[in-house]
Amino acid sequence: MKQCARAAEVLRPAANPPALDTQSLFLLGNAYECAGQSDLAASARDEFAAASQADRKRSEDETQSKHLVERANDLARQNKFPDALALLNQALETNPKNGFAYSQQAKIYFSMRRPDEARQSIQRALAIQPFQPDFLYVSA
Repeated sequence: MKQCARAAEVLRPAANPPALDTQSLFLLGNAYECAGQSDLAASARDEFAAASQADRKRSEDETQSKHLVERANDLARQNKFPDALALLNQALETNPKNGFAYSQQAKIYFSMRRPDEARQSIQRALAIQPFQPDFLYVSA
């Protein structure tokens, strides 16, 4: 209890404070409250609520994007390439860091005899995850 103010200083450095992750914001709010700094505690808790909501949305978007890629994969197996590409575009709008969506795009473009677009898509996938074996295989 005697170290609450010090804990708050450690969690939130005064000069150029970096953006804190959700867990750190939660601890910071508690440290401020413990140190008797109610206004700072309320502010940290507001930041914590916003960060938690952003984390939740990011997680939901990632899950939705993965689901769209799976559906696109099923359509690609049925040679429904335009429909599969539409789903992959939706997946990438939802989560632009979904390397598997780019990899699937590359496979479809290659099957459609569009090698330049295939190359661009697999390069995007590799930019996200440079050592992912599936991406390296598709690139080769």
